[in-house]
Amino acid sequence: MKIIYKLPVFILFITQISFSQELSDKEIVQKIISFNLTDLIEFEEELVFDKLVSYSIDATSDKYCKSSAYENHNRDVKRGFPNYLRLVDRKKIKVSYLNKDGRSLVFNDTFELLYNKTHKKYEISCCDNKKEPISRFGEWNYSYDGVLYETQMYNDQGELETTKGIDEEGNVSYIKTKDTYSEYFSDGTLNYKVGLRNDRKYGEVVSYYEDKKTVRLRCTYVNGQITGAYEEFFENGSPKQRSTYSNGDMTGDYVSYIENGDIKEKGTYENGEKDGDWIVAFETEADFDFPYLTYNDEYIDASKELGIGDYFQKLGRFKNGEPRSVSRIQYTSGEELIKIKGNTITYFYRNGNKYAEGKVDSYGEPKGQWSVYKKDGSLLQKIPVD
Repeated sequence: MKIIYKLPVFILFITQISFSQELSDKEIVQKIISFNLTDLIEFEEELVFDKLVSYSIDATSDKYCKSSAYENHNRDVKRGFPNYLRLVDRKKIKVSYLNKDGRSLVFNDTFELLYNKTHKKYEISCCDNKKEPISRFGEWNYSYDGVLYETQMYNDQGELETTKGIDEEGNVSYIKTKDTYSEYFSDGTLNYKVGLRNDRKYGEVVSYYEDKKTVRLRCTYVNGQITGAYEEFFENGSPKQRSTYSNGDMTGDYVSYIENGDIKEKGTYENGEKDGDWIVAFETEADFDFPYLTYNDEYIDASKELGIGDYFQKLGRFKNGEPRSVSRIQYTSGEELIKIKGNTITYFYRNGNKYAEGKVDSYGEPKGQWSVYKKDGSLLQKIPVD
């Protein structure tokens, strides 16, 4: 987990300091520690200052103070802060310190000395917001609720060299370097490795389940984005998803499956959005609606009597990722399950015979009497809806 830490140019001002002539390096360092390394990053405890190791302050090039960029910046300061007369000096500061856990950090930034005409005081502003000013060194561990989930290793230049992901059992799940990303099985052996360029994956990925034989997914990365054919499989080896990507977006034909082989979703993507005719499966327990009807003082459990199973399907059209219409509701095996015509709803057995039929009001709520049929198509009972 990399924390991006940036210091806005005109906001991160050190508390005003009054000096008769010159600022001492010690006073500058103490104020930067107090403000930039304590108050500003209090919410990132791992970066908060605890012990000073060393510091250095170096003058910037004289060319800058004579340049048009310096004069333009000076004008910007006077426009935004009319009390400032001008920029007096610009210097670089480097503070090496330890956090409360004894881990090494370095704060690198550029600060500007400004003279306040109204209050006749010199003030300091850290102003180089082009990069993260705080660098880490050595090993850094990250935990959540006391459980280690990631380790990062930084070199002597403060550059991140290796990131290791840790699973719940304490095993290394992945290793990321500057050039490669690798995932591992729970026993520590390599699952797959893919190249990295500018922190973006490239190349083919074939990932396996823990048996090291069954393919879990297969795809290709180009410039950090999945491109071309994409396949996923269940642990039993049956297909889970087949699709195509272009520049990281799904495009063209798409199909995903329930583990028993029935279609979960099937249709076409355009520019990463569902478009055109689709088949979409819904969970019966959560999404199957049937009126509350009783027969012989017992509730009629339509989903059980019809033998719908865990899922049923709706056929309809999508436009720009949004559902526009439903043309058919069916069993996952393809037989019609529900037919809606006007305000009349009809449910069917798999053999095509009616199971139940009745009317709904303008809110879609059942009304009047509903007819319930036997599997052979004969009438079982007319039941008033409560």
